[in-house]
Amino acid sequence: MKSWLKKHLVLCSSIVSACMLVAIAPNLYAGQPTPLKVAVAIVVRNPAVAVPAGFTIFSGAKGIETPGFDFQQTLKTEFLAALDADKRVQCRSIEGAPELPEKDADRLLLIDVEIIQAIKKILEPTSFTMSGRILLVDGQGKKTWSERFSETAKVKGTMEEFVRDDQRGLKAALDKLIEQFVQKKTAKFGKLKVI
Repeated sequence: MKSWLKKHLVLCSSIVSACMLVAIAPNLYAGQPTPLKVAVAIVVRNPAVAVPAGFTIFSGAKGIETPGFDFQQTLKTEFLAALDADKRVQCRSIEGAPELPEKDADRLLLIDVEIIQAIKKILEPTSFTMSGRILLVDGQGKKTWSERFSETAKVKGTMEEFVRDDQRGLKAALDKLIEQFVQKKTAKFGKLKVI
């Protein structure tokens, strides 16, 4: 009889503990910090791939248009998807290049791509580079992350090969450049203590 009573008490105790955990869990979850609202603005000033004269074997070329590839939209989609993994923030895309967060945002993250270049030196892979600045601003206008960037991806092939037909090679090179940039900058964003 005592054995039955002991088992019954242990079972009741377990049930009470489980009920308490269920009751407390929502409060524990509610105690977690609310994600900061981050407005993300990505601006690409000129989507044409510049080929600087004097530094390449393609001297005189001004820029290569990529009508079948939206650099800004691809960068925006990839960057926002990568930021989605950071549970400290809720990000949404905005248009333009503001210098301060909107009223309904806690932070503004601005990525300003000033130039996209391709440089092909003799006997070297083609270098695709995107350069510009990154700015993270809080609600008081304080810059909490500000840096200039220059991301480079090296790809084998000649510019003639990249631009022939449907520009498949050029699009693949620009995709690689965007992927490298997004990986590095979202990793750095994830380590910021100011978020």
